[in-house]
Amino acid sequence: DAEYVEKALEKARELNCSDTIWKGMLLHLEYSARKKLHIDIRMPVGMTIEETQRAYCEASGIPYDKSCITPERMIFITDCVLEKRGTPSGIAFLRIK
Repeated sequence: DAEYVEKALEKARELNCSDTIWKGMLLHLEYSARKKLHIDIRMPVGMTIEETQRAYCEASGIPYDKSCITPERMIFITDCVLEKRGTPSGIAFLRIK
């Protein structure tokens, strides 16, 4: 929602520099073709997609949106160590070098 954009931008930058699990986790901020804000973050090791989404929303003070965790809306980027293929859920992780 437009009412959360400025707060979300500010909070994303703040969390990225904070002394929390979100420090250094911000990959980038961008606007979609539909002018919606996208906040791309790293998933903390050991957290599920939903846990990550809920925790980040809570930390940033923006409402949780369940539609953001559907497979067609997600892009997974991991390092070589965490790369997985053919996971039980059928989701493949991408490795970017």
